[in-house]
Parts: sequence; C-alpha cells; structure tokens
Amino acid sequence: MRIVPFLLLVAVVLTAPVAALAERSAKGDGTLTVTDGNGAVTFVATRGIVFGRVDSGTLKIVTTDETAFEDFGTCVHPTVTDTTTTCKGANLRFRFVLAKADELRIYGRGIDITVVGQGRGTIAGRKTLDDGTYSLNGGLPLPLPAVETKFTLGQALPAIGG
Repeated sequence: MRIVPFLLLVAVVLTAPVAALAERSAKGDGTLTVTDGNGAVTFVATRGIVFGRVDSGTLKIVTTDETAFEDFGTCVHPTVTDTTTTCKGANLRFRFVLAKADELRIYGRGIDITVVGQGRGTIAGRKTLDDGTYSLNGGLPLPLPAVETKFTLGQALPAIGG
C-alpha cells in the first residue's frame, strides 16, 4: 500500500516542471536558434532579446532609440547614422534587448544566434551543401532554406480587461 503514495509523489514531481514550462511559453514569446548558419537572418521585433556571434559578416540594427545598442560587444568601430548602427568584421559577439519595430539584420558565415520574443523575419542560406541549421519556437532543427523564407516568432497576447 505504500507504493501508491510513492507513485503519486513521483507523478507530481515529474509533471511540475512541464506545467512550469507550459506557463512560461503561454506568455506569447517564441524562439529562433541559428547554429553555424551561412546566409542572412532579419528580424523585426515587437519585443525580445537576441544574443550570439558571427564568425564573419555584417550586423545591422535599425532603431529609433539611438541609445538602445551602445554595446556591440566585439565591434570596435561601428558605423552609426540617425537610425542605423552597422558593424562589419570577424568574430562579432553581441546581445541586445529589442523593442517595438527594432530591426536586426545579420549577413555572414558562422551565424550562431538565439532570439527570444515576438516579431517576424526572414531567413535564407547561401545555397551551399552546409548552410547550418535553424529552429523555430522549440521545433526540430532544419537546414537553412535555399530561398528566403518568412517566419513569425511567438504570438501577440490578447488584451486583458477589454
């Protein structure tokens, strides 16, 4: 008779993490992960965070908040205009908090990034045999597409209190 309470305890312990993860993902955020990508990734945010590195290439941020991206990590001499900050080079490392309508554009080789948030974007490989992989919203990794492909990250939350 002691086995039933023990099995019940095990079931509660095993389902608690699943319930916690489901609650977190129910908030509307999605994820994009690119691993060893060769190509282009663009993302227009509703909100989110992005971090990663690019072996060689160009990283461009378009925003109306000129103080939003003061730290480009390993970018020594970014090119800055009124709404755009661009960094070109090798071994670029970065992390940013994105706000509504901020746009991130990455072109290069060895793209390793993670984006968590809401928004839309495009992704495309360079049409080589190994352009790397990407995963959307926790899905299985897929090869970077040979043609530009649109994606949506997360979903908008409904208004509360009408």
